[in-house]
Amino acid sequence: MADYTPVQFPARVITSTLTVACSGGDLLAVSGSGTVAPAWAGVQGAFVGVAAVDGQPGDRVTFFARGFVHESISDGVVTAGDMMTPSLTPGRGVATAAAGTLGQYIIGWALTSAPDNSMVRWMEA
Repeated sequence: MADYTPVQFPARVITSTLTVACSGGDLLAVSGSGTVAPAWAGVQGAFVGVAAVDGQPGDRVTFFARGFVHESISDGVVTAGDMMTPSLTPGRGVATAAAGTLGQYIIGWALTSAPDNSMVRWMEA
């Protein structure tokens, strides 16, 4: 098995593109593939961290991540913001959790969208 290192560690700063203006200290959530917006903006995606700076739509915003960020091969189509669960298919890492999946099987949330059998970036719960 090859060595592996997460893409990002918790409480470290990472960047993403804003879809709605934010202020430093705003809680951010997934708003689309590779994008975030303040949770107060009615975003239904997963909470991913806290904005370190102010920003406008389209800006790259730095934020403090809430969990480890990983890249894995998708088992099925993944949409940014989906709850992730371990894949049961050999050679695949994660799959979108089916409705009603018990909490202990939820390992995180997709940060990017991906077609089947493609690299998807996700953050641990």
